[in-house]
Amino acid sequence: MNIGNSFTISGKSFYWIFLACIGLLLCAYNIYLISVPFTGGREGLPVLLTRLFLEGVNPYTPEMMPTYANPYGIFYNFIVLPFALIFEPDLVLHRSVSATATISSVTILFLSVKRIGATTPVALNISLIWYAQSLVLLNPLARVDAMGIAFYILAISIPFFKNFTKQSFFIAALLAIIAFFIKQYFFLSGLILTITSFFIIGPTFSIILTVFMIGFIIILLSALTFIFPLYIENMILSGAAYYVFSFPYLLGQMLHFIMENIFLLLFFCFLALRFLFETSTAERPFKSSKGLSIFYKNRFNFTSLWSYNWRETKIKTAFIFSNYYYLIALILILPFALFAQGLANSYEAAYLTHLIAPLIFVHLARLFTITYSASTTTILSVSLIWAVAAIPLPERSDDRTKWGQWTDLLSKKNNISAPYPFSILLDDLDKPIYDAGIASTYEWSLQNASLNNAWRIWHYKAFKEKQHQMLLNKDFDLVIRRPNVIKTGEQESLQHEHIIGYKLIRSLRLPYIIPHGPTSDNKTLWSKIHVAFEKRFRKYHWPGINYDVYEPL
Repeated sequence: MNIGNSFTISGKSFYWIFLACIGLLLCAYNIYLISVPFTGGREGLPVLLTRLFLEGVNPYTPEMMPTYANPYGIFYNFIVLPFALIFEPDLVLHRSVSATATISSVTILFLSVKRIGATTPVALNISLIWYAQSLVLLNPLARVDAMGIAFYILAISIPFFKNFTKQSFFIAALLAIIAFFIKQYFFLSGLILTITSFFIIGPTFSIILTVFMIGFIIILLSALTFIFPLYIENMILSGAAYYVFSFPYLLGQMLHFIMENIFLLLFFCFLALRFLFETSTAERPFKSSKGLSIFYKNRFNFTSLWSYNWRETKIKTAFIFSNYYYLIALILILPFALFAQGLANSYEAAYLTHLIAPLIFVHLARLFTITYSASTTTILSVSLIWAVAAIPLPERSDDRTKWGQWTDLLSKKNNISAPYPFSILLDDLDKPIYDAGIASTYEWSLQNASLNNAWRIWHYKAFKEKQHQMLLNKDFDLVIRRPNVIKTGEQESLQHEHIIGYKLIRSLRLPYIIPHGPTSDNKTLWSKIHVAFEKRFRKYHWPGINYDVYEPL
């Protein structure tokens, strides 16, 4: 095989076999993640909301709070509902919908990479790496994330696919609105549409598009609030006390994101620096790079951008946006993604992974295409990522046995006080539910009490008082709690009140899928290395998933 030239026939055949095997491996792993019976982070809430809708119960009423509190949008459940009418509304269905959304985002990424001129092997390779990263960093969970990413990427990509026509911007605006009602920060795609349309089409159209999106959101919020009285309270106001910006936390999350994607980022920086160096120093088309030669012939002088009249300046600005669309989108989104990551109490760099990772993948492919064209060097360079950073490495464990023990234990009791990871299991066993997914997070509202979040405190205060009285009355025949003190760095968080009148009968590990990060059953070779490395520098890490089980004396 001749490095630096195009593939030989045998090299192409081997590479296609390699990609086919990788694709089958990822699909098999995806199916495995869908089929595991135990839940991931807050998976119970979307599943239980779908079941309530099917039963004709309105979850957005005061009597349902905070047990069924939902800080995300409602469109995820609306999209799942037609399938839930046909199939069982369980974890498998919701995870399958999320997996379909993930595959859709991979397909959009593939088409975007092809659109910028990458060869099919490069486009497929980049897309499969994003698929592998999604399975490790996102997981096909019964959550809103995967679907939100699909609409987010599609909203950004539609104008690019349709040559930035006015119609494409309006279609993309509708998709951005849907993304907002799935998970709020995915509406950042609307920011891209507003700024891009301003420079490519004009200020008037950009203003019209912005008013259209904001007006449509206000109308939908009003309609949803009319149907679901506490919808705005849940979706818009729920972060009043929960979100507090922390710069040290942001730095820790940035470190994790960089370590998780270190090979992709190193390739990205290397190609960007090589591209900038060659375009700034060369005086003629490059003989060593066909793709870069083509780019060089069509380049223009950036420094003279504002030396012409307004019309020529607009044309050149439009040229920049159309040819560097995903890079500009990345630059525009990055500060908002960093702010959101520092503000939110999410983990494993979730916001950065959601918002900027797909854009990095697309521009990475563009730099590859410009710098190396279809050379074997490109293929081999990208393929190196698979060795350590992308291929999931499932491990053998006793998770299913542990889950069977929990199922057997809970099936023998009637009234159980348990945290949200047990909510779907309790519903399957026809037991009462006290925390569908978010209620326990309201405890932080009490720690940050202020007039702005008083509405949350009222809900949670009544909720806590009711549970406390039930504990005193020994109404529960089983109480499941994390150990009373959970250490997170230098802080100690008292997650649960002392169990009065109950005796500890056992401690048992709960199988659990952690989204946005490697778990005991969901790692890559590189994640094993860098997580161990980070624990030397980060005081916070996932505290473990052990629960104490109490019975009344």
